[in-house]
Amino acid sequence: MTEKKGSIVGASPEPADSALLVEEKCSFTDSKLRFPLSSRLDSTGSEQSLGISSGPSDKSISVFDYPQYFRDFKFSNHFSEHLAADPEPMNFRREVKDACFSRVRPVDVANPSIVSWSHSMGRELGIDPSFFDGNLAPQILSGNVLLKEMDPFAMCYGGHQFGHWAGQLGDGRAINLCEAKGPSGQRWMLQLKGAGPTPYSRGADGLAVLRSSIREYLCSEAMFHLGISTTRALSLTLTGDEVIRDKLYDGRRELEPGAIVCRVAESFVRFGNFEIFASRNDKKTLQSLADYCAVHLYGHKLEFAASATSIDGQRKEAYKDMLRQISSRTSSTIVDWMRVGFVHGVMNTDNMSILGQTIDYGPFGWLEDYDSEWTPNTTDFQGRRYAYGRQGQIGHWNFCRLLETFGLLGFEQRELEDLASEFANQYSDKFKAMMLSKLGIDSSKLNSETMKASWYMVESLIEFMRKAKLDWTMFFSQLPLLFEGKPNIDDANSLWPGFHKILVDSSYLVPDEFSPELIDAVRKWLGSYIDIISHGTRSGIDICLAMRKVNPRYVLRNYLTQEAIEDAEKGDYAKLRRLENMIQSPYTASSELEGFFKKRPDWALNKFGCSMLSCSS
Repeated sequence: MTEKKGSIVGASPEPADSALLVEEKCSFTDSKLRFPLSSRLDSTGSEQSLGISSGPSDKSISVFDYPQYFRDFKFSNHFSEHLAADPEPMNFRREVKDACFSRVRPVDVANPSIVSWSHSMGRELGIDPSFFDGNLAPQILSGNVLLKEMDPFAMCYGGHQFGHWAGQLGDGRAINLCEAKGPSGQRWMLQLKGAGPTPYSRGADGLAVLRSSIREYLCSEAMFHLGISTTRALSLTLTGDEVIRDKLYDGRRELEPGAIVCRVAESFVRFGNFEIFASRNDKKTLQSLADYCAVHLYGHKLEFAASATSIDGQRKEAYKDMLRQISSRTSSTIVDWMRVGFVHGVMNTDNMSILGQTIDYGPFGWLEDYDSEWTPNTTDFQGRRYAYGRQGQIGHWNFCRLLETFGLLGFEQRELEDLASEFANQYSDKFKAMMLSKLGIDSSKLNSETMKASWYMVESLIEFMRKAKLDWTMFFSQLPLLFEGKPNIDDANSLWPGFHKILVDSSYLVPDEFSPELIDAVRKWLGSYIDIISHGTRSGIDICLAMRKVNPRYVLRNYLTQEAIEDAEKGDYAKLRRLENMIQSPYTASSELEGFFKKRPDWALNKFGCSMLSCSS
């Protein structure tokens, strides 16, 4: 990995490296310092002291003891049953080799209480709503109580962070509780983020704070309701403990409320799971992981490889199909980010889901005044590697790192280069179609000449959005007003007064700051836009409806989340509840939600948590 042997020629060039806080290769200690004793509650609710082994323990509570809660929730622990486990039973920081995971138990917390839970995710899992009102829920969803059927573990993976190989990373504070099937038969993995240290924690404590946990909980569900592929969040739980954090990495450490998010996904396997074994030339474990993903995540029928044998034709075709699907899913997800103005903030390869889902909500943000170079991550301010406008390029670069691991499994350089090119072409085509759809234009109906003219029009739009400092969400969500209720499309001159109002309402400039040159450019653009859209087959009414399906009215702006966080840290969850209500209907205008349809206030421009965030969580 570090020598970049066999690098894919077709990979996009690496952006300028960030000079700030680049993660170094982790080192490991031989001291074998064990973590503190933990305890559990037995079925009577009394505390019993247990040892420090991180493997399976005596667990007296079974899912079958609570049929009223878990009637449609069926355990099915495939990952830990099919892949190689770390043989070391003790939980201490170390390098883990020849294993996909290490069994580990969450640490006990002082006084867990559920702040919120996702009703839609609970239904998907088949958990009765009454469960969340009882005393058992906070104990299980904090890790204090483990059901007999649970087999908790932390995954081993590596990754490239800010373009540099970082060696072993792994689940440093995420503990996978179990896998289960819901009523639909869909398999889900439940994971506690912030549940304590694991062998992969390096120098960290494995915990999380309320501030970052609220952000993860809200954004996971916001993305789901926006129709974007994502991991989910089942619950947000206060631990009753305090955690020390240095939010800005400036030496000012503070105590913050501890919290745990129960994350849910079909799988939490990442690109980095493949990278760590390829970097060690561990073909056996790499092939078993590839087999597992091909069979259980992508539906191929293969017999698991018992040893590192040569790759037969059937297996290679299954891998190739899986990689193509990963390419398609990943490119589609990033295009969806671009559509709604979402900036992930830390697109390291260990933060890239093998299912193409959005994963790991850290220093994310949402575009306000348009700037393709904007990043919310303070760590990335200098290099801006993960800025809004570079997300497609970085997705391609990351996919190439995944492809390189399959060189160890018999893929030729030419095959990998072809797959890399497919990603680039897919992303370009999807991005163009997406941008045109935001303007009510169906790209499938355009010929090569009209596509060229349409794309020139889009590029002109992006340029004046930058100059006019237009709010991404407000501009596109108001643009359908030009066509609302109109069977026929008016000419550009007739539409100008309404468009000018949209322009002013969406801009962070004051009206006097619009230069005559900018106004002329905008009017010229409106003329070209109306000319193109008038030649389509859609009526004004249909254009309006199509635009409203892809342009959200409400997004989880950072300042809104920060306001909810500050109140929640004082024990007031009213704003959190209002945001939970908002994120469930992002495309539909509502009088109850109109308070969220506004530009970023001036006070939020340079406030921590609003315009800038760190990875400290």
